[in-house]
Amino acid sequence: MGWDWFAGDGEWLYLAPEMIGISRSEVSAFNKASEELYQMFLDATEFVINNDLWNELNIPPNIVDMIRLTWTKSNHQHLIGRFDLAGGIDGLPIKLIEFNSDTPTILAETTFIQKATLELNGFEDYGQFNNVYKELIDYFQKLKVLNPDKQPTLLVTTMGHEEDVINADVIYDAAEEAGFDVEYRDMEEITFSPDEGIFAELEEGEFMQFDFLFKIVPWEYIALEEPELMDILTEIVEKDMAMILNPAYTLLFQSKGMLKMLWDLNPGHPLLLETTSKRPSNPLGPYVEKVVYGREGENITIYDKDGEVMDEREGDYYEFPVIYQDFAKLPVDESGNYYQPGIFYVDRPCGLSFRRRSSLIIDEDSKFVSHFYLD
Repeated sequence: MGWDWFAGDGEWLYLAPEMIGISRSEVSAFNKASEELYQMFLDATEFVINNDLWNELNIPPNIVDMIRLTWTKSNHQHLIGRFDLAGGIDGLPIKLIEFNSDTPTILAETTFIQKATLELNGFEDYGQFNNVYKELIDYFQKLKVLNPDKQPTLLVTTMGHEEDVINADVIYDAAEEAGFDVEYRDMEEITFSPDEGIFAELEEGEFMQFDFLFKIVPWEYIALEEPELMDILTEIVEKDMAMILNPAYTLLFQSKGMLKMLWDLNPGHPLLLETTSKRPSNPLGPYVEKVVYGREGENITIYDKDGEVMDEREGDYYEFPVIYQDFAKLPVDESGNYYQPGIFYVDRPCGLSFRRRSSLIIDEDSKFVSHFYLD
């Protein structure tokens, strides 16, 4: 499929050679938890917007208008996100770690590669929880119905990083199967006009306007690092010249400040981990310090109850504020590998996969692990 990135370089094996057997009742519990968590995110977002609590989530001021607009328009639908969870197998309780709601990764391996792993090993009869691609196609078909005034033209974009392009390929293919006219361009190749909309050059001197844009470029990056582009995109959306996926309000889901908001609104909820903005003065157990806009396990420190470091990662996001979250146990195998389940959400929970690491922090060096039904 042209995705050589997944094969590694001979020294680094990204795809784990084992699969995890999981029961249908365990998958059902993941489903139920994800549905409940998503509703909590919706309720908390409504609360934040109604009460202007932007600073609580460290939302840049220049994206607030876009958030308000996309939240109030029913046709601006959330396309795809991924819940990172703890527990769910080996008798461990399911807990929310965070919600990758704006630019979720591991999409290609969850959607296609783990299905191929199942089939190539003769496990088709076992099956797996993996409806992500079908739900994406259904989403784009729904999007056409919700926006009859727009042409089904989609421009898919990233900053050009190989992993992002691979994830974008999945969105591209699903939209195309749903009847969209789709093109891909790196972000720097796109023309954004506050007066005319979004354009890409097809051939020299020949430009095409697109009514939909899917980006694997984080909203906080655009708001903080590209403020002029943020202003243009806001004007494009306000004038209804194009729709941008995922919508701007998903930045509220993405901010780890929302983890504290969820706890404040639902204290003691069994799916949540206690989260604060101040370091615990007398913790009962281990806890995690993480930045509100960190990625790939960067800028995370895990402390034991005495304040000693259990694991840590440096990174590029040190300038952001931090939150403190109770530590949740991950399943661990006899070799000392920790497993973190992820559930993709496209209108509903629709796919499960695992990442594993021999350390407590699941970072960019984690392996991808497929699964199959035990029953």
